[in-house]
Amino acid sequence: MIGSGLSTNTLCRAAFTLGLIGTVARGANASEPGDAIHFETFDMPDSAVKAVRIEAVIEAPVSAVMAVFADVQQYPQWVHNCSRAELVSTKGFYDFTAYQISDMPWPVTDRDMVLKFRTEETSTGGFHVQLINQSRALPSTDNIRVSAAQGFYHFEPLSASSTLLKSEQHFDPSGNIPVWLMNQLLKDIPVRSVMGMRKLAQAPGYRSRTFKRDARGRIVGWTDSP
Repeated sequence: MIGSGLSTNTLCRAAFTLGLIGTVARGANASEPGDAIHFETFDMPDSAVKAVRIEAVIEAPVSAVMAVFADVQQYPQWVHNCSRAELVSTKGFYDFTAYQISDMPWPVTDRDMVLKFRTEETSTGGFHVQLINQSRALPSTDNIRVSAAQGFYHFEPLSASSTLLKSEQHFDPSGNIPVWLMNQLLKDIPVRSVMGMRKLAQAPGYRSRTFKRDARGRIVGWTDSP
């Protein structure tokens, strides 16, 4: 876990962070039908930064997908542009806080963020993860701290071996970022992150993981199925 004295390290920012958005604006940009990842941008009131909605099917059990999602230190393996992620604090599967740094192309200053992930199980066997910005939870660094980031991930089991991912995002990267770069990041980060999550969830180390529950039925970890 991260301590109170963060050094000015590398970069990871999970701009695959997801935010509460609302209805789709007309003229939204969508991925091509054959992409298997649906992507749209939205205009947000009082913000120059567009919001994003993404939807995709991951051919892996929901337990495997959640195992990937909960493994914070492995975020650089699937979150696009993420170079470092560390657990700040945890109350277990349902509530944890992570620090993430995001690599930005020169000469743009790298971004970092602190997010709380609060998870609820749904009546259909899925999981809804709310993201809560915690930008003041850790001291500032030489990176630019993302000032506003909120949203959700929703994971819904379609079968024993496939999961529907829905997410919405809106974040304010703070500071000056060229419009061309901002537009590129808006799509690249969520789409490539979904691709990375798919690949990792299908890997043997994650695909075989099933939930381990306590006597009350709450998830406390994972076991490997045969």
